[in-house]
Amino acid sequence: MPQTAILNVEIDGLIRILQRMSELSSGILQAGMAGDEQATRTLVDQLRQEKSLLLLKNRAVGEQLRDAASETKQQIQELLDNIAKSEQFIAAWCSRYRGIVDHQTMMESVERSHDLLDELLPMAWDWKNDILILPNWVTPELIAAAYQRGQKRICIFEFDDSTRLTENPKPFYINSEKAAFEYFAQSEVYGAARIIYVSIATPERAQNEEHTEKAHKLLEDFKMAFVHRIANLNTVKLQGARLLKQGLENLSAVAAATPFSKMIGQFEGSPMLIVSPGPSLDKNIDQIKDFKGRALIVAPAQSALALTTAGVVPDIVVVADPNEMQYLLDGVPMEQVTALVLGVTCHPALYQQYAGKIITFNANLGLDAWISDIFKDTTTLPAGGSVSTDALCMGIFLKCSPIIIVGQDLSFAEGKQYASKSADGQVQIVKNEEANTISYSNLTEGLETVFAAGGFDGRTLTEPLRTLPGYYGGTVFTKTDYTIFHTEFQNIAQAVKDEGSGIKLLNCTEGGAYIEGFNHISLRQAYDVLGEPEQAIDFTRKLKDILINKDTSTRRENLAKSLKVMRINLHAAGVSAAKCRQLVRSAIRSGQIGNLAVEEKRLIAVVQKTLFISLAAQEKIMHALKIGAEAQNLPESLAASNILFRLIKEVSDELIPVVDQTLQRLSKDLVG
Repeated sequence: MPQTAILNVEIDGLIRILQRMSELSSGILQAGMAGDEQATRTLVDQLRQEKSLLLLKNRAVGEQLRDAASETKQQIQELLDNIAKSEQFIAAWCSRYRGIVDHQTMMESVERSHDLLDELLPMAWDWKNDILILPNWVTPELIAAAYQRGQKRICIFEFDDSTRLTENPKPFYINSEKAAFEYFAQSEVYGAARIIYVSIATPERAQNEEHTEKAHKLLEDFKMAFVHRIANLNTVKLQGARLLKQGLENLSAVAAATPFSKMIGQFEGSPMLIVSPGPSLDKNIDQIKDFKGRALIVAPAQSALALTTAGVVPDIVVVADPNEMQYLLDGVPMEQVTALVLGVTCHPALYQQYAGKIITFNANLGLDAWISDIFKDTTTLPAGGSVSTDALCMGIFLKCSPIIIVGQDLSFAEGKQYASKSADGQVQIVKNEEANTISYSNLTEGLETVFAAGGFDGRTLTEPLRTLPGYYGGTVFTKTDYTIFHTEFQNIAQAVKDEGSGIKLLNCTEGGAYIEGFNHISLRQAYDVLGEPEQAIDFTRKLKDILINKDTSTRRENLAKSLKVMRINLHAAGVSAAKCRQLVRSAIRSGQIGNLAVEEKRLIAVVQKTLFISLAAQEKIMHALKIGAEAQNLPESLAASNILFRLIKEVSDELIPVVDQTLQRLSKDLVG
């Protein structure tokens, strides 16, 4: 479907929402004049939902409305004018008991709780996806009323030992940062969801500064967990296609490389030193040479240059990011580095340049799982959002102890984001404490490319300025993604404690953020903790042995079988999608959808066999499904389905040549 046709579908959808809002507006005024409170409430709740849909539709159509026909603009304005007629009445009706009946009294019955919800809920509200948070002293009647209204997501901030509700459905209780992350881990969160915390009828015992601080902390933790979840969703949306294509291109190289599972059991009980590129690394980088041969030295690619400049060659360099990160290794004597641990969807250039010393791992969990399935590698690292958390997870999985982190500031120091000699050491952070934001200056070309891949212009990008507890007390300035990583570090440390593995975690950053669950000591003290080893550990020899023993022939055979099945399914999906498009045109003319339904069922079955098809066009597919959900009649539904069928055909046509190229490379490898 041409872009103009898609835009017309979007504008038509916008008009339908406004038409429904206009009808609801008129209905609300009529019900109000008749004194019918229940009808008024029902219509106002429906209007809340439509306003929520309108906000999403405005984002989809946006400035493109300026190019709409004048008749369309006039129709939209007339609908808006009619909607506006009820706004003053609705505002007065929703707050009709304000100042007359106190909230505590209103919560004591379900009937009056509905009156309270009329007042509390925003006028744009998605009953299915938006999250309502309440304190745990609200009554069961209020929660029951919210569920009756259609509210699906209710969380309770737990401030004391009040009895929890056990009704079904029941709200989710939040009493810590960990609980907030657990909520989003088990929840299919919607990207545009709103969150409101309604602190009502606060009892006298909780009307103090301590309670206020706890409520603020819980809300910040909850929002951070939400941001973390949305960040993961955005990774799929922005990087899904890239991860898929690079994964396909890398398959033959991954087959020839060593999987991370080969490292298991080789370093148990050995110390590991993870050297991150934070600005505090400048203070103690000279001490790291003392750890050579005493601990397995692991460096994220960003810190590799700083280390080697200081005369220390790391045993392992780690790259997880799928972007063009090759620039991080410019000037690094990689011929002296024993192993390069690479995410399976990292840039193909890294696989080409450093073949022979590569150990692979799943850097993006679910997004990379299909590659592990091909090689029957069941080792899945619980990796996090940063390469340093990936390295920490590796150390824990290998049962290294102690695991020492250094340069892990998770914050800024004197306008610096990275250590001076690291690859991006010249980058400056510009704080605007008045606007509570940060921006960047003196960006390297490589970092500008990374920002651009995420949809940002690093030269104009501003981000919220946040704080974290400081290593030496007080607070330090940071940004959102660092706050997420900080939470991940703490969650990993808690998991280590809960498992009782005995692994010691030492934070020897000597600056930056304080990380709960780590023992904070100086790097010199950590060296003393290691003591004299009973016998020297030859990390280089161990890594070289691991790189040699990799079962390449078996991995290539498994890959060849999978690629052939993959190609068959992609071809079948393309053929079926093309046939569905033909049947859509026929159904639009005849109104008969029987044949289309049969072929669509066949298409769904073959797409399910090739699940990564959705990764190649995640955002477009979700957009097509949304248009379908908004369809009001058969022609509109068929038009939306046609968009989806076209996308599947395009994805199949695009991926088949990539699979063929991988098969050709693999064929040469097998012959060789």
